[in-house]
Amino acid sequence: MPQPGPENVNTSVELVRDMQARANFDPALKIGPWVINKAAEHGLIVRALANDTIDFGPPLIINEGQIDDMSDSVARALDDALVHVSAL
Repeated sequence: MPQPGPENVNTSVELVRDMQARANFDPALKIGPWVINKAAEHGLIVRALANDTIDFGPPLIINEGQIDDMSDSVARALDDALVHVSAL
């Protein structure tokens, strides 16, 4: 995942069922909103875009430690999502 920073502040991640086939999840599963809620539980506010895409828009004054914290939070939310979708 690209790291946000001065040269790349906005970052988005598209959540897909199969990366090679570029297959999205069934919209009825609402994976994007589920991950957004998990991210919030881990202290990160993100927003949903179309097709289960999660968008990160940190402030321009973000520092390296905050970037690390943001990356850790999203990693925990995505780990939770992997467990969640594996159980579906």
